[in-house]
Amino acid sequence: MNGYKNMRQTKICNKCKKKKLLNEFYKDRTQKDGLCYSCKECIKIKQANYLQTEKGKQVQLRGMKKYRKSEKGKATRKRSRELYKQSGKAKIVYRKSNLKCKFNITIEQYNEMLEKQNGNCAICNKPEFNTRGGIIRHLSIDHDHKTGKIRGLLCFKCNTKLGILEDKDFAKKAKKYLRDYPQ
Repeated sequence: MNGYKNMRQTKICNKCKKKKLLNEFYKDRTQKDGLCYSCKECIKIKQANYLQTEKGKQVQLRGMKKYRKSEKGKATRKRSRELYKQSGKAKIVYRKSNLKCKFNITIEQYNEMLEKQNGNCAICNKPEFNTRGGIIRHLSIDHDHKTGKIRGLLCFKCNTKLGILEDKDFAKKAKKYLRDYPQ
């Protein structure tokens, strides 16, 4: 077999009928020359066409489920998640989708608002300094909870205080509490 293989450097593909180099064929021990009868390119096309069929999609899905459940598959997915988180891309993607879902604005629109306010809170006119997980927070998007209209960007403290003030019942009870229990 080895002598036969070394004598020729090309082979004709049974599918496309083109003369190709031996390294353009997959290995196949069952064949006389040790190579598949179709070239790699034709096999890839055949496989892609098969995966477009209903049966091919089911077979592929079964294989993916089986791989995901295997220890190797679990380790690969865990490693991929960690690399994605470390890349910083996950934070950007999450931030973009969060802004779009909650407030229907883009990150560019948020940055425009931030620039108009010179990077400061709209109420106290100071930059955000509160942290979450050791990272300085973004300014919060203040909006009317009834209409959803965005009013501006606020620091964590001002946003929290404003939320309390908007709850008229709580504000009355808090004032009464402070009046009844002086220091």
